[in-house]
Amino acid sequence: TRPGRLWSARRTSAAGKSEQPAPMKISIIGAGAIGGLLAARLANSGEEVTIVARGPQLAAIRDKGLTLIDEAGEKIT
Repeated sequence: TRPGRLWSARRTSAAGKSEQPAPMKISIIGAGAIGGLLAARLANSGEEVTIVARGPQLAAIRDKGLTLIDEAGEKIT
């Protein structure tokens, strides 16, 4: 599986070959510090993420996008 996957189950095709699971579709309600962190990490690991935001967070995301700067200083957008 890919690093950061939330589960490690593999599907088997009709031909008996192992397949990667499809990315999950995840919604994050609230794009503050915690919601933004979760959304960035999940999206970076390959999941399809939708964020629900309003007010200042919505305006900032529309203007600048969502960027996570991790403890090593690496930017994840």
